[in-house]
Order: sequence, then C-alpha cells, then structure tokens
Amino acid sequence: MKLSPLLVLIQLSSSEGGLHGTRGTGLSKENRIIGGGLSDKDEYPYAVSLKGRGGHFCGGSLIARDVVLSAAHCSGANFDVVIGRHKRSSWSEGETISVKAEVSHPSYRSRNTDNDFNLIFLSREARADVELVTLNSDGAVPESRDSVTSMGWGDTIASASSSQLSNTLKEVELKAVSNQDCRAAKGFVGGYYSSYAGAITSNMLCAQAPGGDSCQGDSGGPLVLKSSNANQDVQVGVVSWGMGCADPVFPGVYARVSSAYSWIRSEVCRRSSNAPASFECTATDQDFPTDTELPTTCGTEDSQQADYRGTTSSTSSGRTCQAWSAQTPHTHSRNEAAYPNEGLGNHNYCRNPDNNDRAWCYTTDPESRWEFCSVPNCASATTTTAATTPSTTATTTTV
Repeated sequence: MKLSPLLVLIQLSSSEGGLHGTRGTGLSKENRIIGGGLSDKDEYPYAVSLKGRGGHFCGGSLIARDVVLSAAHCSGANFDVVIGRHKRSSWSEGETISVKAEVSHPSYRSRNTDNDFNLIFLSREARADVELVTLNSDGAVPESRDSVTSMGWGDTIASASSSQLSNTLKEVELKAVSNQDCRAAKGFVGGYYSSYAGAITSNMLCAQAPGGDSCQGDSGGPLVLKSSNANQDVQVGVVSWGMGCADPVFPGVYARVSSAYSWIRSEVCRRSSNAPASFECTATDQDFPTDTELPTTCGTEDSQQADYRGTTSSTSSGRTCQAWSAQTPHTHSRNEAAYPNEGLGNHNYCRNPDNNDRAWCYTTDPESRWEFCSVPNCASATTTTAATTPSTTATTTTV
C-alpha cells in the first residue's frame, strides 16, 4: 500500500559561516544520515524550517524575500518559518517570521499527492543578505542520472518503528530517475507488496541513491541541481513522498518544479512585495486582485473543479445538497477527517474531494444518493449542465 508522504529527505547539517552559500571548503562530510551527511553552514541559505508548536515538521525553500515554496501536504497547521538557522537548537541564529497566507496548488490531490506544491507568503520580508534559490522552468531538466541534492532536518533513521530528527541541516546526493523507470519500481516494503505503477505522474520526479534518501520531516524541502555558488543552485523538486526511507527498490518522489513553474510565477508576481528578477514580472502580472485567497467562486477544468470553494448548494437537477458533516439521509465517508484540505466541513456546498469528474454533493433526497452540480467553470466561464448519477464515485489510495 502507499505510505503517507514520507518526504524522506536526507538531512543536511552544519558548520560555521555566513548567510551566503559556501562551496568547496574541503571539510569532510559526516556520514551519519540516511546515506547523506552534514552540510556546511550557509551552504544552503535558502533552506528553511517550518516550525509548529511541536517544533520542526517540514522544510521549504526561500524563493522570494517574502515567499517560501513547500509541499501542499505540509499546509494547514499554525506555524512560523525559520530562516537562516543551520542548527535547530541555535535559537539566536537566523530569524523567525510568521505566515500571512498559504496558497496550495489548485490541482493538488491529497490522495495521490499530485501537484504537491504550497506557497507560503510571509508577514514580512526576510533579511536582504539571505540568498534565494532559483526555480527550474525547463521540463527536460533534470535528465536521468543527473546528480541532484536534497536537504533537510528530517528523520535520520530509515526505520518505521523509530524516528530521530536531525539538529543540523543535512544533505544527500542522489541520481535522478526517469519517470518510466520509477513507475516500474515494485517489491515488498514492511512485509507488504507495493508498486509505483500508476502512481507517478508527469508532475513528479524521482531520485535515488544506494542507502540515501529524504525522510519524514524533510517534506517540502528542496531538491536542487548544485552549482559552485548557492546563489546559482536551481531547485528542480520539492520533497513529497515515497515508500519507506532509502529503500533499495523504491526511489524518493518529488514534486516537479517545472510542471508548476507558470503557476508559481503567477502567484508570486501577484502577491509578493519583492518578486525576484528571474520571474520577470510585468504590470499585467500584478493587475490581478491581491487578496490572500485564490479566486475560488469557479472551478478549473484541469482539477475537475476540485479547487471550487463557492456556495452552490444544489445539484444540476435542483436537489438540495446534504451537509458534508451530516450522515443523514445518506451515510458516507467523504468528510473533513477523511479528506482534509478538500473544502469539506459543516456546510452543504458542492465540492469534488475525490477526483470525480466535477463538483458534486450528497443530496437530501433519500432516493438520490448524490449528483453532480452546475458550478461556474473558470476555464470557459460557462457552467456544466449534465446531471447524471454514476453508480460509484472514483476513489484513490490514501497517502
């Protein structure tokens, strides 16, 4: 079975330095991670920690002075962003900034972790001397067997029964794996037979190394093509999920940055107070509303209207929708607990939490379990009209 997003990010760790990246210092790496070692201080100045009440739980990368790129499955908690801190225990190091808003990719799917991107807009800009990471926009990069590097403060033990976060930022060098080869991965993990067949989409990329991987707690962190200077590193992936940590058969899976580059650029240009020059933002880019919420009174075709957050509460045939939190007249499993971050809750508005054809709802009619809704379509500015009721709703394996 597919395990929860393991973000098996090999942790990177420490040494002394400034906020600008350093390379080639000749210092030896300590091989005490899941196939990785300690990073040098300031080697990855753009790597950030998401810190909640319980401490570090995910990573991210600084892509604009006031914007962090992370994973959508890390979103929704109350947390601050820690920037410029190599060791988690060094409280006087770096800066901690609160979050103003989060915007997850409109086509993110929690059940298969597709489009696992989340943009975190900070309440203020990070210090000007902290280097940003550049995002990859080329779909042909990386090529199979290219060397890529993952980093984070996540789990350092490749075991399902024990966990130990790293105090210092760690890194691991991996080799990119083609999506075709990644889909072919199959075997036993924890006594269960599993396979990547059908699980690897074009919005993902895979990477692997003998005994090396990212792991729990590394989620949301960057996968980069390293350069001689940190300000020339290029981020190609976001730590997303995988089968176990450092499994010899199953590569780690990352959200492919190039597949979401246009969306990331658009949102940063719209919402950031200091978008990087590499995005080449124009006045047209910034003419959109700058509120902190996505325009969700319509649904996009690409997401099968899963991003719709409007208030339509009746089906295409006119039946009233049953509240998602209710179990009468129809009992069901589509609720907020089972499908978090899908717009469900104590309301009866049309939604598409489970990869159906478009937005739908359970009805208050005992004779009609559920039906599709006619909600505005963002792509065509029209509404859908069909009102058929298929025999089953589509489901995917929970991650």
